[in-house]
Amino acid sequence: MNIGIQFKIKRWFKIISLSFLLFYVSCATPPRLTYEGERNQEGKYHGQGVVTYSNGDKWEGEYKDGLPFNGQGTNTYSNGDKYVGEWKDGNPHGQGTKTYSDGGKYVGEFKYGNPNGQSRIWNMSKGDESYDYFEGEK
Repeated sequence: MNIGIQFKIKRWFKIISLSFLLFYVSCATPPRLTYEGERNQEGKYHGQGVVTYSNGDKWEGEYKDGLPFNGQGTNTYSNGDKYVGEWKDGNPHGQGTKTYSDGGKYVGEFKYGNPNGQSRIWNMSKGDESYDYFEGEK
């Protein structure tokens, strides 16, 4: 085999190997976060706390046995959206207000993360306010 071709094969093998390694490390490394708040006897997040994620998202609210997003809380997203209200199993569930970065707002009930029931909606791009009824999905 030509030495030039062998050199090219080795070079491509190194590039592919390095790319795979970088991909694996980026997928296997959990996102970094900071936590300030209460802990239980086992050291798990429990009670009131604040977590700030490396992408800029922020959760302020109740924790139970290390798990966030149960009870009352506020999730501020890095894109400027914000949800304030009740949570269940990681989803908006119950009464809440979702404010969007464009100024729009949804005030009403959520069911498993989806709008549900009577609600009030502000559409800032159209400058109007409306009332609507949604059927949430499970």
